Amino acid sequence: MREMTELHPDAAAYLSAIPPSTWALSASPCQRFGVLTSNVAESFNAWIHDNRDAACPFQTIVALVRQISKLYHERREDYATMEGSVTRIVQAELNETISKARRLTVKNYSLMHNEVESTTKPGRYQIVNLEARTCTCRFFQEYGRPCVHACAAILKSHLHPLDFFHESYYVTSLRNVYAGVTIPVDVDALRNDETTLPPVAVHQSGRPRNVRMRVRGVRTAEGEGGVTCSQCHQLGHNCRTCDRRRVKT
Repeated sequence: MREMTELHPDAAAYLSAIPPSTWALSASPCQRFGVLTSNVAESFNAWIHDNRDAACPFQTIVALVRQISKLYHERREDYATMEGSVTRIVQAELNETISKARRLTVKNYSLMHNEVESTTKPGRYQIVNLEARTCTCRFFQEYGRPCVHACAAILKSHLHPLDFFHESYYVTSLRNVYAGVTIPVDVDALRNDETTLPPVAVHQSGRPRNVRMRVRGVRTAEGEGGVTCSQCHQLGHNCRTCDRRRVKT
């Protein structure tokens, strides 16, 4: 905000009058678990792109129901046979975090309260509270799962990291999400009740976007990043705005 005030005072004053929870990630009132969707409508439109422009609106609805039914069935079958407490991707990320955590220095003050050496600033420590599931690096609170510092403290206390995961990461939760069955619609069986009318469509000028705009630094489902700095290889900025470059200059 300080930089924005210097560049454009009117824009800074406009944003200051709006509650930060509506536009700032740091002020989000709930956990995002590392997931950020800049525009869910654009994501949905891209997903149904092949069936969105059907000649008849009913054909679009039927195709959409079929697409959702297929998605639920595939994921229901996948999670039904999946072994382990969490998904394969989450387990692989946890194994990597544990590997890094074993190289950190932990100072125990109790079973649940620890100081762990910082991974980015040697000689400095992060405060981990396993009882409250917090870490001063804020990864624990944001993602709902142990960060590398919390994993180091958990291993030092002879506990298991999976016991400190939010319930949404467990396979049992995913099975409950896709437990419902969507029944396809038979258009020929529908009858006009002379009450249900189509929505009023407002067509905006210009060609509609087929690919949504991604927020910088947000990782996609395939593991690809948004903008990656060529200087420090971190997500969320480029080499022009890198802090490491500013220090050198």
